[in-house]
Amino acid sequence: MAGEDRPRAGTLSSIRGRVTLGAILIAAAALTIGALLQIRAVRGHLVEAAETSAESRLIDVAEQARTSSIPSNVIVADDDTQFVQVVDADGFVIAASDNIETRERVVDLDTEPLENEDSEGSSDREYDAETETFSDLPIDDGSQWVVAGAEVPTDEGFVTVYSGTSLEEVQSTLNALRGSLFVAVPVLVFFVGLVTRTVIRRSLQPVAIMRSDLDEITTRRLHHRVSTPSSDNEIADLAHSMNEMLDRLEASVTRERHFIGDASHELRSPIAAMRTQLEVALAHPQETSSRETLGSVLRSTERMEALVVDLLLLAQLDAVPSPELKRPVDLSQLVADEVEHHSTIGAVRVRTILEPDVVVQGHANQLGRLVHNLIDNAVRHAQSQVVIQTSRSNEWAVLEVSDDGPGIPVEDRDRVFERFTRLDEARDRDAGGSGLGLAIAKEVADTHGGSMHITGPPGTTFTFRMPLQPTN
Repeated sequence: MAGEDRPRAGTLSSIRGRVTLGAILIAAAALTIGALLQIRAVRGHLVEAAETSAESRLIDVAEQARTSSIPSNVIVADDDTQFVQVVDADGFVIAASDNIETRERVVDLDTEPLENEDSEGSSDREYDAETETFSDLPIDDGSQWVVAGAEVPTDEGFVTVYSGTSLEEVQSTLNALRGSLFVAVPVLVFFVGLVTRTVIRRSLQPVAIMRSDLDEITTRRLHHRVSTPSSDNEIADLAHSMNEMLDRLEASVTRERHFIGDASHELRSPIAAMRTQLEVALAHPQETSSRETLGSVLRSTERMEALVVDLLLLAQLDAVPSPELKRPVDLSQLVADEVEHHSTIGAVRVRTILEPDVVVQGHANQLGRLVHNLIDNAVRHAQSQVVIQTSRSNEWAVLEVSDDGPGIPVEDRDRVFERFTRLDEARDRDAGGSGLGLAIAKEVADTHGGSMHITGPPGTTFTFRMPLQPTN
Protein backbone atom coordinates (compact mmCIF):
# COMPACT_ATOMS: atom_id res chain seq x y z
CA MET A 1 0.00 0.00 0.00
CA ALA A 2 1.06 3.60 -0.55
CA GLY A 3 0.83 4.38 3.16
CA GLU A 4 3.60 1.89 3.89
CA ASP A 5 6.10 4.10 2.02
CA ARG A 6 5.44 7.11 4.21
CA PRO A 7 8.28 8.07 6.59
CA ARG A 8 7.50 7.33 10.20
CA ALA A 9 7.07 10.34 12.46
CA GLY A 10 10.23 11.08 14.42
CA THR A 11 12.66 9.41 12.01
CA LEU A 12 15.31 11.46 10.24
CA SER A 13 13.32 11.21 7.00
CA SER A 14 10.35 12.97 8.61
CA ILE A 15 9.95 16.70 9.05
CA ARG A 16 9.85 16.31 12.84
CA GLY A 17 13.11 14.34 12.86
CA ARG A 18 14.91 16.73 10.52
CA VAL A 19 13.83 19.87 12.35
CA THR A 20 14.71 18.32 15.72
CA LEU A 21 18.15 17.26 14.47
CA GLY A 22 18.74 20.70 12.98
CA ALA A 23 17.76 22.41 16.24
CA ILE A 24 20.04 20.09 18.23
CA LEU A 25 23.00 20.75 15.94
CA ILE A 26 22.46 24.51 15.97
CA ALA A 27 21.99 24.58 19.75
CA ALA A 28 25.07 22.40 20.30
CA ALA A 29 27.22 24.61 18.07
CA ALA A 30 25.92 27.83 19.60
CA LEU A 31 26.25 26.64 23.20
CA THR A 32 29.73 25.20 22.59
CA ILE A 33 30.96 28.43 21.02
CA GLY A 34 29.30 30.41 23.83
CA ALA A 35 30.96 28.19 26.47
CA LEU A 36 34.40 28.61 24.89
CA LEU A 37 33.96 32.37 24.69
CA GLN A 38 32.77 32.48 28.30
CA ILE A 39 35.80 30.47 29.48
CA ARG A 40 38.08 32.75 27.52
CA ALA A 41 36.42 35.89 28.92
CA VAL A 42 36.53 34.63 32.52
CA ARG A 43 40.17 33.60 32.20
CA GLY A 44 41.08 36.98 30.75
CA HIS A 45 39.27 38.77 33.54
CA LEU A 46 40.90 36.65 36.28
CA VAL A 47 44.37 36.95 34.76
CA GLU A 48 43.91 40.71 34.44
CA ALA A 49 42.92 40.85 38.12
CA ALA A 50 46.03 38.83 39.04
CA GLU A 51 48.23 41.18 36.98
CA THR A 52 46.66 44.19 38.69
CA SER A 53 47.33 42.63 42.10
CA ALA A 54 50.97 41.91 41.21
CA GLU A 55 51.54 45.41 39.85
CA SER A 56 49.92 46.98 42.92
CA ARG A 57 52.32 45.16 45.27
CA LEU A 58 55.21 46.04 42.99
CA ILE A 59 54.38 49.74 43.28
CA ASP A 60 54.16 49.50 47.07
CA VAL A 61 57.55 47.81 47.34
CA ALA A 62 59.07 50.17 44.76
CA GLU A 63 57.94 53.22 46.74
CA GLN A 64 59.35 51.67 49.88
CA ALA A 65 62.66 50.97 48.16
CA ARG A 66 62.85 54.50 46.79
CA THR A 67 62.10 56.28 50.04
CA SER A 68 63.60 53.95 52.68
CA SER A 69 65.45 50.74 53.18
CA ILE A 70 63.81 47.38 52.51
CA PRO A 71 63.92 44.63 55.11
CA SER A 72 65.36 41.37 53.87
CA ASN A 73 62.16 39.57 54.77
CA VAL A 74 59.26 41.18 52.86
CA ILE A 75 55.86 40.44 54.33
CA VAL A 76 53.05 39.68 51.85
CA ALA A 77 49.41 39.17 52.64
CA ASP A 78 49.28 35.54 51.47
CA ASP A 79 52.50 33.56 51.32
CA ASP A 80 50.87 30.80 49.27
CA THR A 81 49.65 32.87 46.32
CA GLN A 82 51.97 35.90 46.28
CA PHE A 83 55.69 36.64 46.39
CA VAL A 84 58.03 39.62 46.27
CA GLN A 85 61.73 39.71 45.42
CA VAL A 86 64.14 42.66 45.20
CA VAL A 87 67.42 42.25 43.30
CA ASP A 88 70.23 44.80 43.14
CA ALA A 89 72.13 45.84 40.06
CA ASP A 90 74.65 43.05 40.54
CA GLY A 91 71.98 40.37 40.64
CA PHE A 92 72.09 39.73 44.38
CA VAL A 93 68.79 39.25 46.20
CA ILE A 94 68.50 41.93 48.87
CA ALA A 95 64.94 41.20 49.95
CA ALA A 96 62.32 38.48 49.38
CA SER A 97 59.14 37.06 50.82
CA ASP A 98 59.28 33.97 53.03
CA ASN A 99 57.80 31.62 50.44
CA ILE A 100 60.84 31.97 48.13
CA GLU A 101 63.32 29.26 49.09
CA THR A 102 66.08 30.19 46.67
CA ARG A 103 68.35 33.21 47.12
CA GLU A 104 68.79 33.58 43.38
CA ARG A 105 66.80 35.68 40.95
CA VAL A 106 63.46 33.91 40.78
CA VAL A 107 62.60 34.89 37.21
CA ASP A 108 64.40 36.19 34.16
CA LEU A 109 62.19 39.12 33.18
CA ASP A 110 63.48 41.98 31.06
CA THR A 111 62.68 45.29 32.73
CA GLU A 112 63.14 48.91 31.77
CA PRO A 113 64.57 51.50 34.16
CA LEU A 114 62.21 54.18 35.45
CA GLU A 115 63.02 57.84 36.00
CA ASN A 116 63.34 59.06 39.61
CA GLU A 117 61.01 61.98 39.18
CA ASP A 118 58.60 63.23 36.61
CA SER A 119 59.26 66.38 34.65
CA GLU A 120 57.72 68.61 37.32
CA GLY A 121 59.46 67.04 40.34
CA SER A 122 56.31 65.49 41.76
CA SER A 123 56.69 62.78 44.39
CA ASP A 124 54.00 60.63 42.70
CA ARG A 125 55.34 57.76 40.64
CA GLU A 126 53.77 55.75 37.84
CA TYR A 127 55.63 52.47 37.29
CA ASP A 128 55.13 50.84 33.86
CA ALA A 129 55.81 47.29 34.93
CA GLU A 130 56.63 44.47 32.55
CA THR A 131 54.29 41.52 33.08
CA GLU A 132 54.64 37.89 31.97
CA THR A 133 53.28 34.48 32.91
CA PHE A 134 55.71 31.81 34.13
CA SER A 135 55.57 28.16 35.11
CA ASP A 136 57.80 25.96 37.32
CA LEU A 137 59.04 28.75 39.59
CA PRO A 138 61.05 27.63 42.63
CA ILE A 139 58.13 28.51 44.89
CA ASP A 140 55.58 25.68 44.68
CA ASP A 141 54.93 22.46 42.77
CA GLY A 142 54.53 23.94 39.31
CA SER A 143 51.49 26.24 39.12
CA GLN A 144 51.51 29.24 36.84
CA TRP A 145 52.39 32.71 38.09
CA VAL A 146 51.84 36.21 36.81
CA VAL A 147 55.02 38.17 37.50
CA ALA A 148 55.40 41.95 37.25
CA GLY A 149 58.85 43.52 37.27
CA ALA A 150 60.35 47.00 37.14
CA GLU A 151 63.67 48.74 37.78
CA VAL A 152 63.39 51.29 40.60
CA PRO A 153 65.94 54.09 41.24
CA THR A 154 67.16 54.29 44.86
CA ASP A 155 69.84 56.27 46.69
CA GLU A 156 72.22 53.32 46.29
CA GLY A 157 71.41 52.72 42.60
CA PHE A 158 68.81 50.80 40.62
CA VAL A 159 67.14 47.75 42.06
CA THR A 160 64.72 45.37 40.31
CA VAL A 161 61.49 44.54 42.07
CA TYR A 162 59.55 41.39 41.15
CA SER A 163 55.99 40.81 42.32
CA GLY A 164 54.11 37.62 41.52
CA THR A 165 50.57 36.30 41.91
CA SER A 166 49.72 32.64 41.60
CA LEU A 167 47.21 31.55 38.95
CA GLU A 168 46.30 28.42 40.89
CA GLU A 169 42.96 29.85 41.96
CA VAL A 170 42.38 31.07 38.42
CA GLN A 171 43.00 27.55 37.13
CA SER A 172 40.72 26.08 39.81
CA THR A 173 37.97 28.51 38.88
CA LEU A 174 38.37 27.69 35.18
CA ASN A 175 38.33 23.95 35.89
CA ALA A 176 35.13 24.34 37.89
CA LEU A 177 33.62 26.45 35.09
CA ARG A 178 34.63 23.90 32.44
CA GLY A 179 33.12 21.10 34.52
CA SER A 180 29.84 22.91 34.95
CA LEU A 181 29.68 23.81 31.26
CA PHE A 182 30.57 20.24 30.32
CA VAL A 183 27.41 19.16 32.13
CA ALA A 184 25.23 22.18 31.32
CA VAL A 185 25.79 22.25 27.54
CA PRO A 186 24.61 18.64 26.90
CA VAL A 187 21.67 19.13 29.26
CA LEU A 188 20.64 22.32 27.47
CA VAL A 189 21.06 20.66 24.07
CA PHE A 190 18.90 17.76 25.28
CA PHE A 191 16.17 20.12 26.47
CA VAL A 192 16.34 22.11 23.22
CA GLY A 193 15.84 18.88 21.27
CA LEU A 194 13.05 17.75 23.58
CA VAL A 195 11.22 21.10 23.41
CA THR A 196 11.68 21.31 19.64
CA ARG A 197 10.37 17.78 19.17
CA THR A 198 7.37 18.49 21.40
CA VAL A 199 6.55 21.78 19.69
CA ILE A 200 6.90 20.28 16.20
CA ARG A 201 4.79 17.28 17.19
CA ARG A 202 2.01 19.49 18.51
CA SER A 203 2.30 21.84 15.52
CA LEU A 204 2.07 18.97 13.04
CA GLN A 205 -0.70 17.13 14.88
CA PRO A 206 -3.39 18.97 12.86
CA VAL A 207 -1.55 17.92 9.69
CA ALA A 208 -1.73 14.28 10.77
CA ILE A 209 -5.47 14.68 11.40
CA MET A 210 -5.90 16.33 8.00
CA ARG A 211 -4.00 13.48 6.34
CA SER A 212 -6.24 10.95 8.08
CA ASP A 213 -9.30 12.86 6.89
CA LEU A 214 -7.96 12.92 3.33
CA ASP A 215 -7.39 9.16 3.40
CA GLU A 216 -11.11 8.68 4.08
CA ILE A 217 -12.20 10.84 1.12
CA THR A 218 -13.01 8.85 -2.01
CA THR A 219 -15.09 9.48 -5.11
CA ARG A 220 -18.06 8.09 -3.19
CA ARG A 221 -17.42 10.23 -0.12
CA LEU A 222 -16.53 13.59 -1.63
CA HIS A 223 -18.78 15.36 0.84
CA HIS A 224 -16.25 14.77 3.64
CA ARG A 225 -13.92 17.64 4.56
CA VAL A 226 -10.66 17.90 6.49
CA SER A 227 -10.71 19.16 10.07
CA THR A 228 -9.81 22.84 10.41
CA PRO A 229 -7.62 23.79 13.41
CA SER A 230 -9.04 26.42 15.74
CA SER A 231 -5.78 28.38 15.70
CA ASP A 232 -5.24 31.13 13.15
CA ASN A 233 -2.01 30.04 11.47
CA GLU A 234 -0.60 28.68 8.21
CA ILE A 235 -1.92 25.16 8.88
CA ALA A 236 -5.44 26.52 9.32
CA ASP A 237 -5.04 28.40 6.03
CA LEU A 238 -3.91 25.14 4.41
CA ALA A 239 -6.99 23.36 5.77
CA HIS A 240 -9.27 26.11 4.40
CA SER A 241 -7.56 25.89 0.99
CA MET A 242 -7.88 22.10 0.94
CA ASN A 243 -11.58 22.28 1.80
CA GLU A 244 -12.12 24.86 -0.92
CA MET A 245 -10.31 22.56 -3.35
CA LEU A 246 -12.51 19.66 -2.23
CA ASP A 247 -15.58 21.86 -2.76
CA ARG A 248 -14.47 22.54 -6.31
CA LEU A 249 -13.63 18.88 -6.87
CA GLU A 250 -17.01 17.74 -5.57
CA ALA A 251 -18.79 20.32 -7.71
CA SER A 252 -16.79 19.21 -10.74
CA VAL A 253 -17.49 15.51 -10.16
CA THR A 254 -21.17 16.21 -9.53
CA ARG A 255 -21.33 18.30 -12.68
CA GLU A 256 -19.59 15.56 -14.64
CA ARG A 257 -21.98 12.92 -13.34
CA HIS A 258 -24.98 15.04 -14.26
CA PHE A 259 -23.43 15.74 -17.63
CA ILE A 260 -22.86 12.05 -18.30
CA GLY A 261 -26.41 11.26 -17.23
CA ASP A 262 -27.90 13.99 -19.40
CA ALA A 263 -25.72 13.03 -22.35
CA SER A 264 -26.74 9.39 -21.99
CA HIS A 265 -30.40 10.42 -21.92
CA GLU A 266 -30.03 12.68 -24.94
CA LEU A 267 -28.26 9.97 -26.93
CA ARG A 268 -30.67 7.27 -25.82
CA SER A 269 -33.69 9.12 -27.23
CA PRO A 270 -32.65 9.23 -30.92
CA ILE A 271 -31.23 5.71 -30.73
CA ALA A 272 -34.50 4.42 -29.27
CA ALA A 273 -36.47 6.30 -31.91
CA MET A 274 -34.38 4.85 -34.73
CA ARG A 275 -34.68 1.35 -33.33
CA THR A 276 -38.46 1.63 -33.01
CA GLN A 277 -38.83 2.91 -36.57
CA LEU A 278 -36.63 0.15 -37.94
CA GLU A 279 -38.41 -2.55 -35.95
CA VAL A 280 -41.81 -1.32 -37.19
CA ALA A 281 -40.54 -1.21 -40.77
CA LEU A 282 -39.22 -4.77 -40.49
CA ALA A 283 -42.33 -6.11 -38.77
CA HIS A 284 -44.81 -4.43 -41.15
CA PRO A 285 -43.05 -3.82 -44.42
CA GLN A 286 -46.34 -3.53 -46.35
CA GLU A 287 -47.74 -0.86 -44.03
CA THR A 288 -44.68 1.40 -43.86
CA SER A 289 -42.91 3.52 -46.42
CA SER A 290 -39.20 2.81 -46.75
CA ARG A 291 -38.59 6.38 -47.85
CA GLU A 292 -40.33 7.86 -44.83
CA THR A 293 -38.57 5.43 -42.49
CA LEU A 294 -35.13 6.23 -43.93
CA GLY A 295 -35.86 9.95 -43.77
CA SER A 296 -36.90 9.74 -40.14
CA VAL A 297 -33.84 7.66 -39.28
CA LEU A 298 -31.63 10.15 -41.12
CA ARG A 299 -33.08 13.05 -39.12
CA SER A 300 -32.46 11.18 -35.87
CA THR A 301 -28.93 10.41 -37.02
CA GLU A 302 -28.29 14.05 -37.85
CA ARG A 303 -29.61 15.12 -34.47
CA MET A 304 -27.40 12.54 -32.73
CA GLU A 305 -24.38 13.63 -34.79
CA ALA A 306 -24.95 17.28 -33.79
CA LEU A 307 -25.20 16.24 -30.17
CA VAL A 308 -21.93 14.28 -30.33
CA VAL A 309 -20.19 17.24 -31.98
CA ASP A 310 -21.41 19.50 -29.17
CA LEU A 311 -20.21 17.07 -26.54
CA LEU A 312 -16.75 16.86 -28.13
CA LEU A 313 -16.53 20.65 -28.27
CA LEU A 314 -17.46 20.93 -24.59
CA ALA A 315 -14.78 18.38 -23.76
CA GLN A 316 -12.23 20.50 -25.63
CA LEU A 317 -13.39 23.66 -23.87
CA ASP A 318 -12.94 22.01 -20.47
CA ALA A 319 -9.20 21.80 -21.24
CA VAL A 320 -7.03 24.93 -21.08
CA PRO A 321 -6.53 26.23 -24.65
CA SER A 322 -2.97 26.49 -25.93
CA PRO A 323 -1.92 30.17 -26.18
CA GLU A 324 -0.07 29.54 -29.44
CA LEU A 325 -3.37 28.58 -31.15
CA LYS A 326 -4.84 32.04 -30.61
CA ARG A 327 -4.88 34.33 -33.64
CA PRO A 328 -6.34 37.76 -34.47
CA VAL A 329 -10.06 37.33 -35.24
CA ASP A 330 -12.36 40.01 -36.68
CA LEU A 331 -15.58 39.59 -34.71
CA SER A 332 -17.62 41.67 -37.19
CA GLN A 333 -16.47 39.49 -40.08
CA LEU A 334 -17.45 36.35 -38.15
CA VAL A 335 -20.97 37.73 -37.72
CA ALA A 336 -21.22 38.69 -41.39
CA ASP A 337 -20.13 35.24 -42.53
CA GLU A 338 -22.49 33.50 -40.11
CA VAL A 339 -25.51 35.58 -41.18
CA GLU A 340 -24.71 34.91 -44.85
CA HIS A 341 -24.46 31.15 -44.40
CA HIS A 342 -27.03 30.63 -41.67
CA SER A 343 -29.56 28.04 -42.78
CA THR A 344 -32.23 28.36 -40.09
CA ILE A 345 -33.17 32.04 -40.43
CA GLY A 346 -36.28 31.32 -42.50
CA ALA A 347 -38.90 34.07 -42.32
CA VAL A 348 -37.20 35.92 -39.44
CA ARG A 349 -35.61 39.18 -40.53
CA VAL A 350 -32.00 39.53 -39.44
CA ARG A 351 -30.54 43.03 -39.24
CA THR A 352 -26.84 43.69 -38.56
CA ILE A 353 -25.05 46.79 -37.26
CA LEU A 354 -21.36 45.96 -37.53
CA GLU A 355 -18.54 48.26 -36.59
CA PRO A 356 -15.42 47.46 -38.65
CA ASP A 357 -12.15 46.18 -37.23
CA VAL A 358 -13.49 44.73 -33.98
CA VAL A 359 -10.43 42.49 -33.68
CA VAL A 360 -9.86 40.11 -30.76
CA GLN A 361 -7.24 37.50 -29.95
CA GLY A 362 -8.69 34.00 -29.85
CA HIS A 363 -9.71 30.79 -31.60
CA ALA A 364 -11.63 31.51 -34.78
CA ASN A 365 -13.53 28.20 -34.79
CA GLN A 366 -14.64 28.51 -31.16
CA LEU A 367 -15.67 32.18 -31.54
CA GLY A 368 -17.50 31.25 -34.74
CA ARG A 369 -19.40 28.58 -32.82
CA LEU A 370 -20.32 31.17 -30.16
CA VAL A 371 -21.71 33.51 -32.81
CA HIS A 372 -23.57 30.64 -34.52
CA ASN A 373 -25.21 29.46 -31.29
CA LEU A 374 -26.29 32.96 -30.23
CA ILE A 375 -27.82 33.70 -33.64
CA ASP A 376 -29.45 30.25 -33.83
CA ASN A 377 -30.98 30.74 -30.37
CA ALA A 378 -32.24 34.23 -31.26
CA VAL A 379 -33.78 33.11 -34.57
CA ARG A 380 -35.48 30.15 -32.89
CA HIS A 381 -37.22 32.35 -30.32
CA ALA A 382 -37.78 35.56 -32.33
CA GLN A 383 -41.22 36.48 -33.56
CA SER A 384 -40.17 38.58 -36.53
CA GLN A 385 -36.73 40.17 -36.13
CA VAL A 386 -33.19 39.60 -34.85
CA VAL A 387 -30.68 42.46 -34.47
CA ILE A 388 -26.94 41.70 -34.31
CA GLN A 389 -24.53 44.47 -33.39
CA THR A 390 -20.76 44.62 -32.89
CA SER A 391 -18.91 47.58 -31.41
CA ARG A 392 -15.79 48.70 -29.56
CA SER A 393 -16.16 49.97 -25.99
CA ASN A 394 -12.90 51.28 -24.55
CA GLU A 395 -10.66 48.17 -24.56
CA TRP A 396 -13.51 45.70 -25.02
CA ALA A 397 -15.15 44.10 -28.04
CA VAL A 398 -18.93 43.87 -27.67
CA LEU A 399 -21.35 41.55 -29.49
CA GLU A 400 -25.08 41.99 -28.91
CA VAL A 401 -27.69 39.57 -30.29
CA SER A 402 -31.29 40.70 -29.69
CA ASP A 403 -34.62 39.12 -30.59
CA ASP A 404 -38.23 40.24 -30.17
CA GLY A 405 -39.35 36.99 -28.62
CA PRO A 406 -41.07 36.43 -25.24
CA GLY A 407 -37.89 37.01 -23.23
CA ILE A 408 -36.26 35.02 -20.42
CA PRO A 409 -37.40 35.42 -16.81
CA VAL A 410 -34.79 36.94 -14.51
CA GLU A 411 -34.68 33.84 -12.31
CA ASP A 412 -33.79 31.66 -15.33
CA ARG A 413 -31.07 33.84 -16.86
CA ASP A 414 -28.21 32.03 -15.14
CA ARG A 415 -29.79 28.61 -15.58
CA VAL A 416 -30.03 28.85 -19.39
CA PHE A 417 -26.21 28.65 -19.56
CA GLU A 418 -26.19 25.28 -17.82
CA ARG A 419 -25.75 22.18 -19.95
CA PHE A 420 -28.91 20.41 -21.21
CA THR A 421 -31.13 23.18 -19.86
CA ARG A 422 -34.41 23.90 -21.66
CA LEU A 423 -37.00 26.35 -20.44
CA ASP A 424 -40.61 25.20 -20.23
CA GLU A 425 -41.63 26.81 -23.50
CA ALA A 426 -38.70 25.23 -25.31
CA ARG A 427 -39.17 21.63 -24.22
CA ASP A 428 -39.86 20.48 -27.73
CA ARG A 429 -36.63 18.98 -29.04
CA ASP A 430 -37.07 20.19 -32.59
CA ALA A 431 -37.64 23.76 -31.45
CA GLY A 432 -35.39 23.88 -28.45
CA GLY A 433 -32.38 21.90 -29.58
CA SER A 434 -30.31 19.77 -27.24
CA GLY A 435 -29.80 22.41 -24.56
CA LEU A 436 -26.05 22.72 -25.21
CA GLY A 437 -25.89 25.78 -27.49
CA LEU A 438 -25.89 28.49 -24.83
CA ALA A 439 -23.71 26.36 -22.54
CA ILE A 440 -21.12 26.15 -25.33
CA ALA A 441 -21.33 29.90 -25.93
CA LYS A 442 -20.76 30.60 -22.22
CA GLU A 443 -17.80 28.18 -22.09
CA VAL A 444 -16.20 29.86 -25.12
CA ALA A 445 -16.69 33.28 -23.52
CA ASP A 446 -15.08 32.15 -20.27
CA THR A 447 -12.21 30.46 -22.10
CA HIS A 448 -11.40 33.72 -23.92
CA GLY A 449 -11.48 35.83 -20.77
CA GLY A 450 -14.86 37.32 -21.68
CA SER A 451 -18.33 37.48 -20.17
CA MET A 452 -21.90 36.78 -21.17
CA HIS A 453 -25.07 38.28 -19.72
CA ILE A 454 -28.75 38.62 -20.62
CA THR A 455 -30.98 41.71 -20.61
CA GLY A 456 -34.62 42.40 -21.55
CA PRO A 457 -37.55 42.79 -21.94
CA PRO A 458 -38.61 43.76 -24.47
CA GLY A 459 -37.36 40.58 -26.07
CA THR A 460 -34.00 39.10 -25.10
CA THR A 461 -30.51 40.50 -25.64
CA PHE A 462 -27.38 38.36 -25.21
CA THR A 463 -24.29 40.56 -24.70
CA PHE A 464 -20.85 39.05 -25.15
CA ARG A 465 -17.76 41.04 -24.14
CA MET A 466 -14.08 40.15 -24.45
CA PRO A 467 -10.81 42.14 -24.57
CA LEU A 468 -9.78 43.71 -27.87
CA GLN A 469 -6.50 42.69 -29.45
CA PRO A 470 -3.73 44.88 -27.94
CA THR A 471 -2.40 47.47 -30.33
CA ASN A 472 1.37 47.84 -30.74
